[in-house]
Amino acid sequence: MKRNLYLILSLCIASYFCQTTAKRQPDRSFCVIQFTDPQMGFMDSKGTFSLQPEKRLMDQAVNIIRQRKPDFVIGTGDFLHLALNDSATALFEDYIGKIREVSKLYMVPGNHDLPKLTPEYTNYYKQHFGEDHWAFKYKNCAFIGLNSSILQSGTPAQEAEHYAWLEKQLTKMRKCKFKFVFMHISFFTKDMDEKEKYFNQPKHIRQKYLKLLEQYGVDAVFSGHLHRNAYGKYHNIEIVTSNAVGRDLSGEDKHGMTLIEISPDGYSHKYMTMDELLKK
Repeated sequence: MKRNLYLILSLCIASYFCQTTAKRQPDRSFCVIQFTDPQMGFMDSKGTFSLQPEKRLMDQAVNIIRQRKPDFVIGTGDFLHLALNDSATALFEDYIGKIREVSKLYMVPGNHDLPKLTPEYTNYYKQHFGEDHWAFKYKNCAFIGLNSSILQSGTPAQEAEHYAWLEKQLTKMRKCKFKFVFMHISFFTKDMDEKEKYFNQPKHIRQKYLKLLEQYGVDAVFSGHLHRNAYGKYHNIEIVTSNAVGRDLSGEDKHGMTLIEISPDGYSHKYMTMDELLKK
């Protein structure tokens, strides 16, 4: 009798752990599109800040999103070239509305959106574009958006508060199958030890944050800002920098977005030009 009870109890325990393990997998494959740096007004070489070049590219981006219907879209900053520009803001808000007709949209600010971390700029950003950082779980995967301007140029108190918030979110989501972080200015573009420059984060910030992300098993960090593609790794964390929807500084004129595909078995990401993203 005891032997039978032990067998039943063992089966129950095994069943529980199987179910728990199953819950830790995304229950189906899904797709996310990351876009970055439309930077409305940056492409006009005459300096008149015409919005027409970016408008043409954002029209293409919206058409691709309508066609592909991703589960959600993430924008990683520099939506405007000149902050507090009401005409550029109104145009980009129109695109925000069009994207939200098809998919959920999450955005984090770039350095052009928040050139200064003052109430004037932060309130303007939040009024027109939403929260400057966020975290959510979807299909048992974690998605976290950081305000990279705080990491690069915030006061010690602002940075410490942002770090504490990040650690709290990671603690909540530590059992998620995959974990992804999104920000505008990458920790680094190719190498952890590269020199500090305009296109990366200070070394002490890299060390502090990447150590935390590694501790909680973050899989990848997706960024923009560089206006060209770049890739690096910090131990097992992929550091992915994507080219711009707007002005391409690589010289190859390859405007596009990054397609992130996630399944129960793994995830993949690929930067694709507008033409490549359009389904045939």
